This record gives sequence, C-alpha cells and structure tokens, in this order.
Amino acid sequence: MATRLIKTSLSHRGYSLVKMSYPLFGLVFIDMFSTSTWFESDIQWLGIPTIVAILVSAHVFLLFLQTDRAARLYYLIHRGKPPAIYLNWLEISDDEAPTIKFGLRGLNLSCVDELHLTMWGNLIFKSRSVCGSLVKNGVEEIEADDVFKVPFGVVSSKEQKEFIELVQRVRPDVVLGKRLQKRMIAKHVKGEDYIQSLGAVFLLFVLFDLSFSLFGYLEMLKQYHLAQVVARGSFSSTTEVKTSADDHFKKAETMLESPPGISLVKRTVLHKGYSTGAVYQSRGEALWYMGRRDEAIKSLQTALEYYPKSLRMHLELARWLAIEGRSREARKVLFDLADDHEDSLLPRLYTIVLFRRGDDEKKAKRYYDIYADKLDLEVFGEEPWWPPGGNRYLNDSWSRDDVHFLLDELLKSK
Repeated sequence: MATRLIKTSLSHRGYSLVKMSYPLFGLVFIDMFSTSTWFESDIQWLGIPTIVAILVSAHVFLLFLQTDRAARLYYLIHRGKPPAIYLNWLEISDDEAPTIKFGLRGLNLSCVDELHLTMWGNLIFKSRSVCGSLVKNGVEEIEADDVFKVPFGVVSSKEQKEFIELVQRVRPDVVLGKRLQKRMIAKHVKGEDYIQSLGAVFLLFVLFDLSFSLFGYLEMLKQYHLAQVVARGSFSSTTEVKTSADDHFKKAETMLESPPGISLVKRTVLHKGYSTGAVYQSRGEALWYMGRRDEAIKSLQTALEYYPKSLRMHLELARWLAIEGRSREARKVLFDLADDHEDSLLPRLYTIVLFRRGDDEKKAKRYYDIYADKLDLEVFGEEPWWPPGGNRYLNDSWSRDDVHFLLDELLKSK
C-alpha cells in the first residue's frame, strides 16, 4: 500500500529547531558559568561553533522524537502520538479508503463526520461510528465523539486546504466547524509561509548573537578573575607575576571597550542591569588587588550605577573606602544602605566598627542602642513568636572579607 507524507511548513521547522536549541544552549552556559574546567582555553570565539553543534544536536534529537520508536517510548505521556512534530505531519495511504497515521495512531477518513478547529490551532476529528445518531425535531441529540486530534498550524495554508478537500472527497457530507470554514475561505497569500519564516530566522540570529556574546562575556569575566587571583599573591612575589596579572587585565579591558556592533544582546542584556554591574565589580576587585585602589573604587561605583540594589557591592565599597581612610564617605554609603535594608545586620556592624576605629565609643554605643531598639520594634516584634520554633531570625550572608574586616577590627578595639 503506497503512502505519502504531508510535510510541515518551513516556519514550523525553523521554530521547532530554534525552540529546542535554546534550552540546550542554556545547559551549556550554566555548566560553563559554574565550572572552571575551560579556563585554559580562550572561548571568546567559540560561541559560533558551539551553537552550530547545538543546532545539529537539536536537529538529530527532533528527528528521533518524530519516529514511531519515540512514540512507543513516550506512550504513557502522549498515548501513541509522536512527542514532537518536526519535518513530517501526517502519513496518508493512497487507496480508495484513505487512512491517516499520526505516530502510532491511525484513522480511516471514511469514519469522519465532523471537523473542528480549536482556538489553540488543533484539528479535531469527530465520528459517530460508536455513539450513533439520534435526531429529534431535526436536531442531533447526541454529540459526535472526538476520535482524533492533530496540530493544524504546523503545515502551510496550501497544505491545510488540500487536506480538508481530501477529507471532503472521501466524505462529501462531512461537517466543518465555523472556525475551520473561515480558515478555508481565507485568501491564501503567496509567500505567506516565507514571511512567517522570517520570525524563525530572527530567533536564529538572536541565538547566534546570544552564544557569541555570552561566550565573550564569560571570557571577559574570566580574565578579570585571573587578574585578581594572580594579584592576590603578587604583593610579595616577582615582577613577572605582576606582569601576568596586567596581561589578564588588559585582555579583559580590550573586550570591555569593544563596540557592540550589530549585536542585540550586547546592546540590551549585557549593557545594563546586573550583567554590567557584575563586570565592573570584577574589574574593581582586580584593580584593588593590583594596587590601583582609586580606580577600583571608581569601578565599583560604576557597578552600583548599573545595579544600585546590590547589598554586597555597597558593603564592598564601604569596606574599601574605610581601608583607604575615607570614613566619612564610607559611613554615608552605610547609612543609605541601612535605610534600604532595615532587617540586615551587616551595614550596622560596619557602621559600629567605623565609629570605633575613630575612637568614638559614645557614637558607636548610641548608634547601637538606636538600632537595637528599632530592630526589636520592626524586625523581631513581640517575641516569642507562635508556633513554637517560629521565632524571627536575621539571615545575613558573610563573605570572607566581611569576616576578616569586621572581626579583626572588633577584636583590636577597646
């Protein structure tokens, strides 16, 4: 028995491929963001080859998902339907009584009594082969059973009309739903599917742009990080190590100053908000340990312009200002931070330490009394809390630098 396949539209194939590639790329990026196994390689230019490999992998995986073997594997979930529709839609037998095959499921078109199109774009096949027909006063009392459902928008407008015409030739009395009738009488615009494909092409461009830009972003963060790591041990080391830190820093600076060009990702995602703030924070930390402390403070202030809500960046800025003897500026940063984070202990500890560093025990004690009263009133409330074990707690995250700065200063003070 001869059969023929109805192919999906170009736009559907493009959207399916891109939609499968995005999560695969996300997994690759998360793995690289959370590990350092790739540090020995320069990945700045590996974004494009990586996304090509991901597209090939997505293509192969989608080809598998449309097979009968995949339909058997996912039978409990999809009940014999293919897990994904990629290149092929329906398989139709070419004989006097055509049947359609969708995954492991099949239907004889001569059994179809009604065709309906849902608002979600699914084509519903209804039949009275089981329920029969009961007519009273010229009205069907028994609704036809839903026996088959397939996505309809995955094929071109031309293929949609040809398929409905095929069903009508097999069953001239088939009833078409109102939504489906409107779809059939709609005028077919030549090149409509190619126009729809432009959307998939745009998403594909964004995928390539995203991969290239984020790989460059990771490489830039890596170079700033390596500059900091080398510089941390360079103060009592050789000039050669210092030069190595400078080399890493210069590479990162070159990437930071490179123009975005036609990249949409660089112009939007990577040039605002936390992403840019994290870059300037890493840059500032590298400068700090390289001994260029004024530049480091300016870089961290720039990071806060991009991401002003960061508690961690503000504390780091206050600590650096205090170490540089700019206590007045540090206290201003901490006072503003305390207003924005009423239940955080760290800004208050930093403020107390700064007062005690200046041998101003009275101000330190007065500030603590005010803060403690406010803490009891606004954070803890009327303890103990109910139910048992439900007391409120302060949950501050301390970094290594917080521990050394605060505890060392508190132990050294009177």
